[in-house]
Amino acid sequence: MGTLVHAYLRRQLGERTQQELTLGMGLIQGVDFKTRILPVDYRILAFPFEYSKGQLFPGLHYGDLYAYAGLGMVNSTQIEIPRPDDPTTVDAGPTLRGSSFLDLTTNWSVHLPVGIGTSIHLDDETQMVFNAGYHVSQAKGFSGYFAMSVGLKFNKLRRPKPVSVGQEFRGHKSSSALSVVTAPIAKSPAAVEAFGPRTVYFRSSLSIVDDSEQKALDDAAAYLAKYPRFEVVLSAHADSSGNPDINRILAEDRAWKTAVELMRRGVDQDRILTESFGDQRPALENRTTEGRAMNRRLELDVRPKTSSPSAVEPVSRSSSISEEGPLTLVDYAADLDLAPSDFSRALIGGLAQWLNEHPDATLRIVAYHDYRGSVITKQLLATAQASHIQRLLIEQGVDVSRIETEGIAGGPRRTELLRVTESR
Repeated sequence: MGTLVHAYLRRQLGERTQQELTLGMGLIQGVDFKTRILPVDYRILAFPFEYSKGQLFPGLHYGDLYAYAGLGMVNSTQIEIPRPDDPTTVDAGPTLRGSSFLDLTTNWSVHLPVGIGTSIHLDDETQMVFNAGYHVSQAKGFSGYFAMSVGLKFNKLRRPKPVSVGQEFRGHKSSSALSVVTAPIAKSPAAVEAFGPRTVYFRSSLSIVDDSEQKALDDAAAYLAKYPRFEVVLSAHADSSGNPDINRILAEDRAWKTAVELMRRGVDQDRILTESFGDQRPALENRTTEGRAMNRRLELDVRPKTSSPSAVEPVSRSSSISEEGPLTLVDYAADLDLAPSDFSRALIGGLAQWLNEHPDATLRIVAYHDYRGSVITKQLLATAQASHIQRLLIEQGVDVSRIETEGIAGGPRRTELLRVTESR
């Protein structure tokens, strides 16, 4: 047994490969010897599977299973050979001095490391890393060693650098400052302040906008209040972790949650356009933690208004809305289908009418989901399920400030619409 201090520099090589330069120093304690080793090698890491953020148990995930092989050199020096216990032995061999620990002039040999590794994601910035492999050597009296390690890896997630004035970024000209351009407004052209595209980033598997990302929404809402001829386009994305269909739902919910934040800031719904692309348009490769963090994003762009107000799909209204008790929806077609049936839509239409007739009432939407996946996936789907009902109600004229939503992991699958009448 022994200890090995290992340092490495790793860089992306291909979509599923990385390269690594390593340097180590260790001490192996054998039965009748003690050997100092100093391996230096270059490795190729291959990731045979797509990144999978599968769940081991709540709050703990795995991913990044890989195999590695490399080529390098190792310096091995026996620094101590204890004499046997039998005092009558005359020729027991030399006892080397400790000064030979730093002797790098002899005993270099070819070094071939091979092994496997994986990591467990404690959160977006912390991983527990496991590594095991055999390191073949051709040194005299030293054929190699088996190494197994466990440790913590910390990643500092980076945000994109600010884009300078006039620089192209994802097809747009953006600026951290406001510049003056001429807008083609009929009859009386006027100078308006240009609004550069903003990007909002999300935590893994979440659609709620963090406090640290609220400034972009404040800026957009202030700009739209000042220039009523403009509208905003919200383009939402997800990383490639997990099921592509769930990533699509997650991106859709990110777009809607951001739209709700803008509506709460006074932006009319007909001036907000949403689109989602799931994991189909990554900004960076999904192989790395940093790349996935950059792909969990929403791109916010303000432009002159070109779209006419979207026609609200008429919803039949049910007259069977009681004054008390929750309204519970249970008739969903499939696990990943968030749209309620025509019967439930009629109930939602009747509820919207009731809310419009009772301006003192508020609504709390609580959705439950029993999807067969992880707890995080269940909560993601339940949250999106509640958002879908919220959207239908807002389209029927219910003010966004009167609706709260919550998603809960666990079944049976249903959505409860809880009305609260408040006295002024």
